[in-house]
Amino acid sequence: MAPAGTDEAGQWSLLRPQLLYLIRWPDPAGVPETLGWGNTARVCALLSRRQSAGFLVGQLLGMEPALCQQILLLLWRQGCLQAIAPGVLGEAAAVAPAASDPTPTTPAGSFIVRLWRRLAGLGQH
Repeated sequence: MAPAGTDEAGQWSLLRPQLLYLIRWPDPAGVPETLGWGNTARVCALLSRRQSAGFLVGQLLGMEPALCQQILLLLWRQGCLQAIAPGVLGEAAAVAPAASDPTPTTPAGSFIVRLWRRLAGLGQH
């Protein structure tokens, strides 16, 4: 049997580098008290206005990285987040529950996607 948190660590390693955006707000009743609705709302507000790499969200909000990670994983599992570049997501798509709309709203050839792929070392130079 795998140690507790192994699945969560694996999901985070896949979600961490993804360029994320909010596709819907979560149900406040589904947010554990340990995470707090206020913290969750801050993450949602940021990702509803701008896309961000998972690992940068906590830094942008001045939030404890472990807390931010837990909130992002919760949002991902609830289908509230989507990755912009689905080709980069790869295995993480199988890890997360199906989101309401699997088609990204940002075209694959958009500036932000091309820039992110170049920064991630995935694009042609």
